[in-house]
Amino acid sequence: MLARRSSDDGSYAFYHREKTGAIFLNAWPEDLWMEFSTDYFDAHLEIFSRLGVSNDRAKDTVTCRFTEAQARGFMLLHVFMHELGHHHDRLRQKHRGSSTGEDYAERFATDLLDQLFPAYVRVFGNPNQAE
Repeated sequence: MLARRSSDDGSYAFYHREKTGAIFLNAWPEDLWMEFSTDYFDAHLEIFSRLGVSNDRAKDTVTCRFTEAQARGFMLLHVFMHELGHHHDRLRQKHRGSSTGEDYAERFATDLLDQLFPAYVRVFGNPNQAE
């Protein structure tokens, strides 16, 4: 069973019997432009800025105009790292049934961005530069 909803960009599942976890990443929609709530956008402003994502702010939403390189960067540098943060959180807990949740996973992803971005650019190129 895939532990995810189609509306999520990623998810994490821990399988108690196997004592292992799995990270699921959803494929990016065909349309590279995405609409986010202003709260989500503001909370992720650092990654959007680092990637150079062009955007238009409305009252309650922000439309982000991703390029393919920026979408790839967002998925690998933020969504994947956020889900990996859930896994790390689970592994560091003494009791398999407890975790600190979304806040921990979000901090895990954002705290590693400065460290990972230069290596990402060396391998994949700078997503902030025009294609």
